[in-house]
Amino acid sequence: MTKNFDEKLKTSLDAEKKTSQDKFKKTFDKFDKAEQVLGDNPTQEQLSEIVQRLSKTEQQLEEQKKKKSKKVKFIRLTFSAYPDIYDLLNECQSRSAKAGQISNYSELIRGGLKALLVIPEKELTEILKSVKIIRRGKKEE
Repeated sequence: MTKNFDEKLKTSLDAEKKTSQDKFKKTFDKFDKAEQVLGDNPTQEQLSEIVQRLSKTEQQLEEQKKKKSKKVKFIRLTFSAYPDIYDLLNECQSRSAKAGQISNYSELIRGGLKALLVIPEKELTEILKSVKIIRRGKKEE
């Protein structure tokens, strides 16, 4: 068993060494290519052109990182509601299911909010006045 372990360890170390050498070689290949392009004594114009190219590349990389890192954050909301609100949600669920659109509570609430945004202010205020106010932490009397 010790032989087998020693062989596996040696194989692993050899593979890691080869990978390190390949990375090291690639780095020096980049320098060799730069020297081939620029020669031994690059002019100031050549150097400034390279700096501009590198800065553009860095800016592009930063923009790509920003695009990737922009994740939508969800906010978990909880609210109190009387049982009749859940009855209304269930009624809306069954109504949307009959229409061929299966929806959960969250989708129904978000759809309702979108619908409230498109109605005129007068209708909106009438609807909001008809909604019963629920005091936080209070039970219905």
